[in-house]
Amino acid sequence: MKSISQSRLLLRLNSGSSSGQISGLHSRPNPESKANPGFYVGPAVKLRTEVRKFPLTGIKVALLNRPSIGDFAAKILEDYGAEVKKFSEVENFPIPNKDWTNSDFIKLYVFGTLQPHEKNGKSQETRIDLTRKEDINLIKNIANKVDVIIDCLEAQRLEKVGLDPKEMMKLNSKLIVARITGYGQTGTFAPRTGADTTFSALSGAMSGIESSEDPTEEGLKIATRESKALTMAGRSNCVTGVILALYDREHTGKGQIVDMSLTESIAYVDRVAHLTKLQVPKTFHRFYSTLDKKLLAG
Repeated sequence: MKSISQSRLLLRLNSGSSSGQISGLHSRPNPESKANPGFYVGPAVKLRTEVRKFPLTGIKVALLNRPSIGDFAAKILEDYGAEVKKFSEVENFPIPNKDWTNSDFIKLYVFGTLQPHEKNGKSQETRIDLTRKEDINLIKNIANKVDVIIDCLEAQRLEKVGLDPKEMMKLNSKLIVARITGYGQTGTFAPRTGADTTFSALSGAMSGIESSEDPTEEGLKIATRESKALTMAGRSNCVTGVILALYDREHTGKGQIVDMSLTESIAYVDRVAHLTKLQVPKTFHRFYSTLDKKLLAG
């Protein structure tokens, strides 16, 4: 296996060559352009040699964050070019320096560049206190300047401090407010806190995890990891909702509120997996233990 330094040499343009080819790669003429012959790593696999803009370049996002809740969605939007600023009501958590993984290497040397925040290795996060009028006014001013606000605070928290999304959208009609909570903004469960396992259990998706009924410590660890994966899949719905809202804004000129419940999102992912045959419902043909220490076949 080639090292990263060797791979860089393979992908780097040979500036001293009159043909402009990449050392170690196949090249063949491109019928659409005589100026750029195109470079191929295989018979039909072309390597992109030009620098392109990331698709969300120019989109400004403000993240009202609780640790680990909104970071996932914000990170994806940031990776695709959006400018993300984080505001948190808790102490800032340290962000590790950039780890040059293979993924980052490909983004830099194949797609052209890393984003500025990735080169620096740290994202900016501002501490706020929404019981202070100054910080409330700060968020109001930001709402007038950004394209998207991701609200990861407790349900109805913004309304309680005078930052009702509907009121903010009156000042900025193009504003998109994406709200991530465990159980939605309304209903009896709305004010409750939760965790990956409770979201997965209440959504019904936990029934599809084979190890969820394994009483051993290893089985419980596997079930916990899989419930975390389900929650991450549910959080990805926030990214989808934001992108769809941005697309809709191109046609209507208006923003909207994207209300995302993690429990409902996990249930949706589980349902789609079933409908697309990615997950086949299990039959109940197995043994069940009874209270009197016997086994029931069913």
